[in-house]
Amino acid sequence: MMTPVLAFAAAAVAQQSVSPPEAASLRPIELSELVADLLPAEGSQQLGWTAGAETPVVWLTPDPTPTGEHVGLARVTVGGRASTFEGRELAWSVVVRPDLIKIEPGFPSVYCFGAAFTGCGFTAEEALGGSSLNLRQVCTDDFGGFSRVTVYELSAPGRHGFVRHTLSGDAEGSNAWLEISLTSLACEI
Repeated sequence: MMTPVLAFAAAAVAQQSVSPPEAASLRPIELSELVADLLPAEGSQQLGWTAGAETPVVWLTPDPTPTGEHVGLARVTVGGRASTFEGRELAWSVVVRPDLIKIEPGFPSVYCFGAAFTGCGFTAEEALGGSSLNLRQVCTDDFGGFSRVTVYELSAPGRHGFVRHTLSGDAEGSNAWLEISLTSLACEI
């Protein structure tokens, strides 16, 4: 049986293993679940933070900036796996603007790419497959090598929008991100 001191120390070590530490107290969320929470309500004319209070995001900008941008962090998993940087779990950025929501591994000062990182690149199937989201592929474009863009029309109960999955990379590594919009997005990087 773990003593209270050991339990506290174990919890502190677990929280310190998340970068940046502001995200350590959040519960991990599967990417497809976060996308479902962030999809705009059907009939909505503007994007915004429409997820329930239980969605685990900590805001770096407590209020939207003058341009309407709201930046937060989440502990995101894809297929149950977290992104890492030098063995520590890497939080993801969630950037909400009036016309686009971007979800990407890493955060404003750390770009998830290269040998020191894992879990930076993921396919659209890994990100959105096996979820309660209804997907319809709108377009796809392969830019050679590791680079590919695919746009989907998504729906979930009471929610509807479009998601662009971008995978970009080379022999050094790969990075992927999702962008959510009210209208269809172009199949281009």
